[in-house]
Amino acid sequence: MNLRPTTTAGWLRLILSAVALLLLIIFIVQNSRTVEVSFIIASVETRLVWALLFAAVLGLAIGLLWPNLRRRRE
Repeated sequence: MNLRPTTTAGWLRLILSAVALLLLIIFIVQNSRTVEVSFIIASVETRLVWALLFAAVLGLAIGLLWPNLRRRRE
């Protein structure tokens, strides 16, 4: 399995993904204070970094899985 991009579009996508990841890391590191996170009936105090990382990973998982779920329904 070759994971190396072979086209200009592939390289551009890789570079843009790396820049987005770098910006996300900078944003998370700069937001390290403790916050209260509430969701429906649950509430927890945690560092903002962990809440942001959880949201980012959840968003990535949904973004990667959504096209597959849509394809299966069609």
